[in-house]
Amino acid sequence: MKKNFVIRLILLVSLFSLCIVTGCNEDANFFETIFAKKVKIKGKIDRSKSTNSDGTRASDNDYTLDQAEKVLIFYGRKYDLVNIHNDGTFTGRAPLGSATAVAFLTQDNQFIGNLFTGGINFIPLVSDNGDLTEIDLDELVLDGDRVIPANDPLENQIILSDAELEFMQEVGAYYKSLSKNIDMNNDGTPDAMQHGVIDITICSSFFAGKFGVNEFEPELGTFDQSSINYTIFMEGPIEWVSSSDNSIPENATITGPEENPCNDLRNAGNSYSNHTNFKVNFAKGSQDGVFQPFPPGIYTLHIDNKEFTFYYSSLNTFNYWVLAIPTLITNDAGEVTSIRLEYQFPNGTTIEPRNLISTGISVDISGMNYDNIYSYMAESNSSSDPDYDYYNHYLESPVPLSSIRYVRIGYGDLFGNECGNSWGVETMRIALN
Repeated sequence: MKKNFVIRLILLVSLFSLCIVTGCNEDANFFETIFAKKVKIKGKIDRSKSTNSDGTRASDNDYTLDQAEKVLIFYGRKYDLVNIHNDGTFTGRAPLGSATAVAFLTQDNQFIGNLFTGGINFIPLVSDNGDLTEIDLDELVLDGDRVIPANDPLENQIILSDAELEFMQEVGAYYKSLSKNIDMNNDGTPDAMQHGVIDITICSSFFAGKFGVNEFEPELGTFDQSSINYTIFMEGPIEWVSSSDNSIPENATITGPEENPCNDLRNAGNSYSNHTNFKVNFAKGSQDGVFQPFPPGIYTLHIDNKEFTFYYSSLNTFNYWVLAIPTLITNDAGEVTSIRLEYQFPNGTTIEPRNLISTGISVDISGMNYDNIYSYMAESNSSSDPDYDYYNHYLESPVPLSSIRYVRIGYGDLFGNECGNSWGVETMRIALN
């Protein structure tokens, strides 16, 4: 992979995508319209300063901040490239309700450093009242590969609880040394400037517990990281392949990681092409019935006699998984008319959903034969609506309680992934260890 485009910054692409009971919705372009309201992000580099903030240069950084000519702004699966003006100022925008990384590059796309605010390597653009419109970072200085603003938004504009900040720090620390794949075909030009980016996401599934009913409380099951079944999804513009023939993605393979290749990677089926894009799905085998994540490292996608290399890493933050816990509310006829929700991490810590969720909630209800009997798609842009009700979902039509086996609650997270958890009439299927 071209060194120019191996950007050492937060990978905000592959936090878990969770697909449960009804499976992953491969046809739904879930995140095309999540984000609407944009937050202006601006700052300034003093080009007269040629060294780090403490007058020394980190041994692993060959550049100084005054050499920065571009700002790369990541949010979810998308990114924008912003030029820095001659006077050192720049202005970019990122969606409210997203986790946004900001990297500083030289003219030839060499990595200098990434924005470091509040002890984390990205900005969580969240707001309880939806009024976050502008962040002025003011003057920026370089400390190693950390670009530190004079005005830290996590100290005066974005208010997080201790648990939520700890979650952000866990994610930021894990992704600090990962790479972003902006030149997967290794031709020296960012993919976004050609046909477009190949998205890499994860579908993971597990049962979270027993849903509540009226005055009966929900129950968390026994689960851990080994309970999750993993699938890698890769989706890209059709122009990267020679035709829309479905045999092309169906015959695609991946290999890796380079240093220690797996021998149990397979095309998971349901790969396809259409008039706009192609999608390929890859699964990994289990060991003694225990699911294993894809190991981190460099992988290669082999498709249509072409090769695309990419850095992949799973994220082991299971203790910080956002559980959207449902309690079904019934009428006198024994029909479910609404769902009451609470949000917490697996350790029981209560969290504010607006600080970690970027969309509204989606609801899928399955019957005793696993057939879908009710679906409601998550509303977009809810993070910018201070009146959105994350705690109550009212069914469009009542569903008999006796016909329900599973309820799946889904949402879009700050990192641009579809997440969720499934709840059943019992907890016996949850424990896998």
